[in-house]
Amino acid sequence: MERKEKLQFNNENYLKLREDSDRFRGNLIDMMVNIEFFMSDFLSEYFAKKELSDDLNMYVFARELSFESKKNILSNMIANKKINCFYKDFSNDLQYLQILRNKIAHCTLYIAKEYIDSYNRNELIYAIYELKKYEKSVVVRLNTQTENPDKLIYSQESVIARANRVMASFGKAKGII
Repeated sequence: MERKEKLQFNNENYLKLREDSDRFRGNLIDMMVNIEFFMSDFLSEYFAKKELSDDLNMYVFARELSFESKKNILSNMIANKKINCFYKDFSNDLQYLQILRNKIAHCTLYIAKEYIDSYNRNELIYAIYELKKYEKSVVVRLNTQTENPDKLIYSQESVIARANRVMASFGKAKGII
């Protein structure tokens, strides 16, 4: 218990930080699970007759293929013009979301005392623990669309917009198959 008090895990700012991070991570994971479900469903309907598509989805796409494999299949189909029911930046949006999801999944919330003390609900910082110290790794801005993914600075609004575009395009594509 004494250690938690020293690290400020019970102060108001830390609780707000944890709440915001949990909400962002939860939403990101939920969106990615839905996108992966839609990819499996789309691919199984594309590659199998209706009476076999549920089995193909259940036994191959949902259980055996990774998100990466499904994304690569879809991206290759789009690039080779086998399907044209997705928007121009669809593959880029999938890649963006997958990279962010993987980074967030393998980082810890940055809990430096100065960050906790100054937390104002504008951005989340995630860190990788390397060389016996925290290294700031990923920043997620909560209240602006400004981002620079090349520098690992993301915008919550952009993440949600891209995920919504991807999911909506599966809805449109489903009507085409």
